[in-house]
Amino acid sequence: MIKNTGESFEEEVYGLISQIVKENRFMVSFPNVRILRKPRYYSKDRGAEIEFDISVEKYLGNPDENKNMRPIIIIVECKDYSNSIPVDDVEEFHAKLQQVGADNTKGMMITKKGCFQRSALTYASTMGIALARIIPPNQVEFVLFCRLRSSYQVSEREKIERR
Repeated sequence: MIKNTGESFEEEVYGLISQIVKENRFMVSFPNVRILRKPRYYSKDRGAEIEFDISVEKYLGNPDENKNMRPIIIIVECKDYSNSIPVDDVEEFHAKLQQVGADNTKGMMITKKGCFQRSALTYASTMGIALARIIPPNQVEFVLFCRLRSSYQVSEREKIERR
């Protein structure tokens, strides 16, 4: 049996994120954006770097001209699960986000086949983590839009599924 490493799903998500950033349908848009695959960010807590699936870095100016500029970072965690995503995964993701930059880092978790457990939805909304899923034909649907830590919006589809 071939083990699912998630690599192909990560590539798919990278392509979709790149596309919606270019189309100005993401949390940040061009110019001064870098979309990275397998980025590594330093954790003071670990004394080492943590590797993530994808990140989108937004700079207020041209990062090639000013090397000291700190970006706003959106880290995307890909979950290629056939079952629902548990709250433990969202908690672990949040802990990693806190280690690499709580002030300038936002998180987004995305899935294709699965959904998010109710406790995962609650925890993500409390911690300001966006949740999304890929729906045919290759579109990103945000299940949870995170604005501020205590403010979130659930999609109309999710409201119907909760009833």
